[in-house]
Amino acid sequence: MFRKYSHALVTTGALLGMLCAAEEARAADAYRFKTTGAVVDGSWTNRFKYPANPGWQGSDSTYSIPLSGFRKLGQNWTSPVWSMFTGGDTFVGWLNNDTPRTRWGYVFPGNTISLFNGQGSSASGAHYFKWKGLPFSDSQFLYQDRDDVAMVRGGDGWVRWPADGTIVNHGFGGTWLVQFWSVVQPSALDIVDVDVATWGTGPVNASTNHPYLGNAGGSWNIGPTTNARLAPSTGYTGPRVMGAAIMNLATDFDAFVKDGFVYVYGFQAAADASKKRAFVARALPTELHDSTKWRYWTGAVDATGTPTFPSTANSISAAVPMKDTSGNVIQGLASEYSVLQLPNGHFALVYTEGDGLATYTPGTALPTNPAKIVVRTTTQAKRSPAGPWGPPVIVYSVNAPATGNTALGLPNLTTSHPGDVYQIYGSKAHPQYSKREAGTSTDGELLISFNVNSFGLKNASFNLADVYRPRFVRVRYYKVANQNQ
Repeated sequence: MFRKYSHALVTTGALLGMLCAAEEARAADAYRFKTTGAVVDGSWTNRFKYPANPGWQGSDSTYSIPLSGFRKLGQNWTSPVWSMFTGGDTFVGWLNNDTPRTRWGYVFPGNTISLFNGQGSSASGAHYFKWKGLPFSDSQFLYQDRDDVAMVRGGDGWVRWPADGTIVNHGFGGTWLVQFWSVVQPSALDIVDVDVATWGTGPVNASTNHPYLGNAGGSWNIGPTTNARLAPSTGYTGPRVMGAAIMNLATDFDAFVKDGFVYVYGFQAAADASKKRAFVARALPTELHDSTKWRYWTGAVDATGTPTFPSTANSISAAVPMKDTSGNVIQGLASEYSVLQLPNGHFALVYTEGDGLATYTPGTALPTNPAKIVVRTTTQAKRSPAGPWGPPVIVYSVNAPATGNTALGLPNLTTSHPGDVYQIYGSKAHPQYSKREAGTSTDGELLISFNVNSFGLKNASFNLADVYRPRFVRVRYYKVANQNQ
């Protein structure tokens, strides 16, 4: 980051304040993530493995959005909450319960959702998977257009892929779910727009009151989105797209240290995934649905080098990529990631390094470079939702060779689909269902999901039901008392 110093007369009171602040920094708790000890969470993984047949049979883009707020780390480890899990491109249909399980009929809508009412400490709680269109009993089910079955229908020839969202107080005596959706041109898989969808929240149930029960203008609406995406232009290779991650620091339900703003994160696509970069804007809760009122970080810092945001709305074209503690632009991020606040008020950035999409070489059984789930944190001296971010800590390397992985439920592709390989991407944290640390003696466990897909001419993802669905792991973190992070 750039440092900016100013010379001023230091009064006795100011000097005392500076000394107190320095002492507070020295005495503050720090949080660190371990490079070992991560485990597969079977109960969460199995939620997405054994839904009804016929029914939902796999998807990606697994965001979890608490429909009553409560996204703080550890908030719902033992207390149930309604959350909406998103699904991107989804298989809905039938499968054979052989080994490995295979699909024999399906529709492939661009999105679905599921509603979960439970907690993070056990397998308790019901999970309801949702889509639209004709019932399975209708003979025309398999002949439907994918947009007819999608939970969020476009009606304009585009596909909607889900992104992150949050609950806000909209200022009119109630709350909204504000969720972001990438509008995709199916033929080229180009994101051509970003929808900002709002839903007036209330008591949630799985049948008569939940997001996207109706269509636009019914139970949910689309707000202005003219400042949430920037088309490619000279100087970079892809569009800037916002909504990849949301962090709400406006309420006690979501934040350990609140500041009254909601932070929206995005990415800049690139032909080389290792060159992807990340951006951030913030908005008041009452303005989140209107991207023309967002305040993008433009690279400004205060006297300590801590990033600061503008006081008025600006354009996405003015946004500057987030940086590390050495002042270098962070690259190799992902199209989907997470940002959360730690109990000491600092922040953690969770993503799959390089988006994981170019991880394995087709035709080989062994990984050439296993996908890495990494965490970056802010430092004790500098704390901003824009960073600067410390070095990446590899908390889990996904061992997914084409020969399979029993612990992750990955079948052997070399026998059924020779030449196909696994691809790992879309790591996201689920802080509300994570375990808080108990002082400095017991580690916490951050719940992280990642997507599994396949690449190759044999189309394993379309044939094998145990390929294309999320997996969950718990990575360990711990608190160090009285030590700078």
